[in-house]
Amino acid sequence: PDEDGQIYLVGYIFPPIYFDEDVNYPIYFDGSTFDSVEFSGTFSKNASFLECTFLGSAKFFGCIFSQEADFSLSTFEKVADFVTADFEGVARFDRVKFRGDAEFTGATFNKLAMFGGAKFSDNADMRADYFGEADFMNSSFDDDTGFSDFYDTANFIGCDFNDKVSFLGNFTDLTVFRHANFNEAKKVLFYTSDLTQLSFMNCDISRVIFPDTQSWGKRNR
Repeated sequence: PDEDGQIYLVGYIFPPIYFDEDVNYPIYFDGSTFDSVEFSGTFSKNASFLECTFLGSAKFFGCIFSQEADFSLSTFEKVADFVTADFEGVARFDRVKFRGDAEFTGATFNKLAMFGGAKFSDNADMRADYFGEADFMNSSFDDDTGFSDFYDTANFIGCDFNDKVSFLGNFTDLTVFRHANFNEAKKVLFYTSDLTQLSFMNCDISRVIFPDTQSWGKRNR
């Protein structure tokens, strides 16, 4: 770390690396390029991967991000593996390009999860163990996509769903799909019959499949 107790590795080009140490300082990889990379352990302070390029597989399996994790504007050319990762602070994936599979199965988002403007070109497994507040505004999903439970507000305003998408869980708080586009989707499935927290204002939901028994809220009328 420098004299301010921070680590700057900005603009580096990294060969394939495996990093299994806990990081107890704020660390900044902004603008760096990674070949294949695997991180494990805990980032105790802010971890910034702003505008990074991941050319090979990027594995953050089981990582703990104790404070803010910022991947905004980054590009994942291959698989982005955040399976069982724990985001204890704000998780920023704004305008990220996921060109390979995006895997967030079993992840935990304890605070705001920001995916605004993200582009998911391949499969997106978003079946997190816990989603607090979630923002996917203006994101696009071009392949098979799955979500589980949402425990706080969720924003899907202006999203494009272009293949199969499955909402497998429940919605505890207001979830807004205003101006979302389902017209190009092969199949859109909602598994919960409790739709009282959902808003589909200004949406064409003729291609959306709901359970036979449904309970709608006033905001959908």
